[in-house]
Order: sequence, then C-alpha cells, then structure tokens
Amino acid sequence: MNAVRTVGIEANPEWQVGSFEMVYVLDRQNQLLDCKARPASNAKNSGGFAYNPQLAERMNSLCWQTVLPPIPAHMFDEGASTEIVAPLQFPLRQVDAARQARSTAVNQRSAYFWRHLFADQPIDSIGKARLIGMLDEHRNVLGCEVIIEPHRLRRRDFKQDNSLLDHLGHACATLRDVPLVPGQKPNAQGQHVFIVNLDYSPWRHKAGDSHEQ
Repeated sequence: MNAVRTVGIEANPEWQVGSFEMVYVLDRQNQLLDCKARPASNAKNSGGFAYNPQLAERMNSLCWQTVLPPIPAHMFDEGASTEIVAPLQFPLRQVDAARQARSTAVNQRSAYFWRHLFADQPIDSIGKARLIGMLDEHRNVLGCEVIIEPHRLRRRDFKQDNSLLDHLGHACATLRDVPLVPGQKPNAQGQHVFIVNLDYSPWRHKAGDSHEQ
C-alpha cells in the first residue's frame, strides 16, 4: 500500500536495508485502533531482507500517521475489528545525500507544524491541511493561509470544521523559529515561502515524534 510505504520511508531517513510487516487493526467504521511492526511472516513478504528492529521501532512510533483506504464491510472478520498486513522492504540502493537531507528536513518541518498546530486539538474527521505562508529573516511567520480539504483516500470522512480552520490559521500566524529546508533560497528581502501538507485523523495524536527539534 502506498499509504504505508510513505510512512515507512519517513521512518527510514538514512535508508537502512531491512524488512518488516505492518499490522493495522481497524474497526468497522475504518477507524485505526492499533498498528504494530513485526518480522515478516514469510519469505515473500521479507523479500529476502532481514528483519530490522530499529526501523520497526521507528515505524511503531510513526504508524499512527497512516491513513488507509476504507476496507469494504464484506472483508471484515466476524468480530468488531479486522487486521490488515502490509509488508515493507528496503533493498540496498545508492542514496543521494542532498536529496536525503532535503527529504529529512521536509519531514522535520512537517512534524514541527503538527506539534504546534494539531497535537492538542480534538479531531473527529479525516482530511488534509495545506499551509502556505512566508517566513521573515528570523524564520518567524509573517502570514499564513490554511486550507483543509478531503483526504483523497477517505473523502467521505471529511468535515468542513470552521473551528479547526480558525485555530490553525491563528496558531500558524504566531509560529517562530520554523525549520528551513536545505536548498531553499530566500527572496531579496530574506524571506522564505513555505508550503506544508499534513494529513490529519482522529488517531494521529497517538503518533510519536521521531523528529524532535
């Protein structure tokens, strides 16, 4: 699943070789109840790569960020929940150091915005927040526009929450010392434009933060 793969790549910024399986537990409303990494249960799922416990531990912290597509009712077990197993494999590959640094910085900045804007907010829907703004030469926000919109995998679970939108707009406008992304050049006034996209869901507050600043 691409949704799982995206979070897995974030958990492996230095691209360590290895494999593991992610087990997601969903209720009948497709709400995420639990997620856990474990060794691959068969050779096909491991792809011949050894279990990497360090990656698995990171993924256990970040997996609550995952937004999965809805599971049809007929695919559920007889009980109140069902398990989805998603194998992840990280083969040996040549890493572009500059590209890797930029990707890591983008994830760190996203984590910064999540901590300061969403972490303490009650969330009862699934969506995507887009934040567009400008930083001054001291990396303080000069202005911030916020858009919330349906998540492409869970459009029916989106709510137009004006209270959340107002909170995000006000909180974003007061941010200070916002992390920069390598290679991003300022304008003539020393200002930087930022564009941040964040998935949000009722369960994401359970995610740990492997990008503490």
